[in-house]
Amino acid sequence: MSARSSRSWRGLPLAVCLLGGVLTHSTYARESPSARVHHVRMKDQKFVPEELVVRQGDTVIWVNEDAVTHTVMAVGGGAPAFDSGNIQPKASWRYVAKEKGRFPYLCSLHPGMHGVLTVR
Repeated sequence: MSARSSRSWRGLPLAVCLLGGVLTHSTYARESPSARVHHVRMKDQKFVPEELVVRQGDTVIWVNEDAVTHTVMAVGGGAPAFDSGNIQPKASWRYVAKEKGRFPYLCSLHPGMHGVLTVR
């Protein structure tokens, strides 16, 4: 084989790998729906919206718009599915919904504040 013809084949393995990666990525991207981001506001001692339905893998961000500290803690079913700890005024906390189910939650500092997160 001449030096010229062997050089023309030198980049072929790399090109095949790159093409395979592009095809795999685009197929995967079509099959898996992209995760969404949802916001729950803590305002006037309430969670707004009080009930939220999301898909598994979505992110929920609780934003404290009140002048006092709040928490977001799942209740029932043994160990909490999520517990934010203290969320200071003008701060937020994010949670990626990994488990499917219905998760009632409340603010442990203000038990009258409650909501429900449903993950499908």
